[in-house]
Amino acid sequence: MREAIHDQLLCGSLLGYPMVNTRVRVLDGRHSNLRSKSPLIFQQGAVSIVRELFAGSSPCLLEPFTTVELNVPERIMGDLMSDITGKRGGRVLGIRNVKARFSADSADEIDDQRKSIFALMPLSEMVGYNTYLRSISKGEAAFTMTFSHYEKISGMKQAEILENPFYS
Repeated sequence: MREAIHDQLLCGSLLGYPMVNTRVRVLDGRHSNLRSKSPLIFQQGAVSIVRELFAGSSPCLLEPFTTVELNVPERIMGDLMSDITGKRGGRVLGIRNVKARFSADSADEIDDQRKSIFALMPLSEMVGYNTYLRSISKGEAAFTMTFSHYEKISGMKQAEILENPFYS
């Protein structure tokens, strides 16, 4: 029975994605003496119960988020910050001065013309971001990204995904 429940959770209820942060606890299990005591009967029962629970729940899709560090010229910081927080649905975590790369005087000298922006952005918004960043900065900006975590997708975005026949 445990395997049947686990398999159903791996299949999920939305587009076949696995269910996460879900706990199933079987409180009672009875069988009639008239029926077969085969484990298959219990597995089928578990599958139907989990499917009923799916139907009565309101699951949501999760979206991967990335931590992004952008090394940019100071003159385009305003444009990038509004792009990150507006259109792309990200959050700016902080801004840091950039150390000069080739300083003859000191290794700790600050480059007044460049800044590092740290942000959280949905992975889906990072597709094509390199091209956008290069065009807005005339090739002077660069970024790195690493996976951070998953977050719930907004209701409107989830409805759009679920209505798209490409995903089903």
